[in-house]
Amino acid sequence: MTIENFTVSRILVDNGSSVNVIFKKSFEAMKVDARRMLVSDKPLFIFLGERK
Repeated sequence: MTIENFTVSRILVDNGSSVNVIFKKSFEAMKVDARRMLVSDKPLFIFLGERK
């Protein structure tokens, strides 16, 4: 599969997740323009339910 001219060989699908997270290093390796990232003011809860 190709995403933004980057060949993706494996992906993880987590149907229970309510947030899409990509590591900065992976994002940079894909050479996607950082201006395409969207800022969110929504809180992120860790898996134990604690607010970060």
